[in-house]
Amino acid sequence: MDKRPDEREIDYLVRLAARNICEGVIEEPRVYYDSIRLNQGGLATQGSPDVFINGEQFPVRLLCMALAVRPDFAQALGLDERDIQRMGFRVTFHDQFYQSRDFVAAPLWSNKVVAGPAPTTTGISQWTFPRPVILSARDSLRVEVALESVPATPRRVTISFTGTGLISKRPYFFSEARLLTDTTKQVLDPRGFRNDGAEPVALTDVTFHCGAEEAGNDSAGDIRQLRVQIRQVGNGTGADWFIGPTVPLPLTQCPALLLGPTEGRAIIHHFPGDGLMWEPGEGVTVEGLALDPSVENEILGVSMLGYL
Repeated sequence: MDKRPDEREIDYLVRLAARNICEGVIEEPRVYYDSIRLNQGGLATQGSPDVFINGEQFPVRLLCMALAVRPDFAQALGLDERDIQRMGFRVTFHDQFYQSRDFVAAPLWSNKVVAGPAPTTTGISQWTFPRPVILSARDSLRVEVALESVPATPRRVTISFTGTGLISKRPYFFSEARLLTDTTKQVLDPRGFRNDGAEPVALTDVTFHCGAEEAGNDSAGDIRQLRVQIRQVGNGTGADWFIGPTVPLPLTQCPALLLGPTEGRAIIHHFPGDGLMWEPGEGVTVEGLALDPSVENEILGVSMLGYL
């Protein structure tokens, strides 16, 4: 909406605010994620209940989906990510199967290439937000991180955001790192993500990095080891960006492996057209199937990414 030449600034702001009531001004990333442990005997496994459902009071638009083997480091299962080729998957939406009634092998869902440079691709997940996140002045982000298994020596994990000032148009970069030595949840220093300027910043990208063990011979990181949760502190809805299962055990941080629709290691499927539009209470049911006995009891990780 353009400002009229003879219009006072305050009148323009009032007119803009009246329009925003109808069109909405809050747009936040949303990710719904689950871990499906595949049944034995060729039986389909349904995802955790009430995960892929819009439980908020605002509509959600989902644009893409990620599929990957989530390793069970405790039981040494799923350590070979190529096992994804032996896993089938399907989605049910409004009593219709997508893509097919039959379980389609996970690689056939891929319709976007997200592989990064070979030297860094194992340790990185990167997401370009479908809608910028507005970080107002004095706002910050609360970022939780946790490891999937205890490392022999510390791992450095780093979360960074890039953005643009809405007034100055200059680039902004927010980043914070932490050395993790166990699987305990850690909250990164919020000062690294605080907007200390006088203008709002539109965040456009987020990058997750899980480095190698400090004393390891291999310097390649492993993004499969990292879990993340983010929420905005100040404006916005104040809710977690990533929504996961609560039964049988809560998984409050999303595996970073499933947060790479722009660059990462997961299979990425972009929904056709404008994606899935979920009104409050709407959702889908996801199911996995072991297409080969060798992947029974392994975990298929799935996430759906979009915005509120």
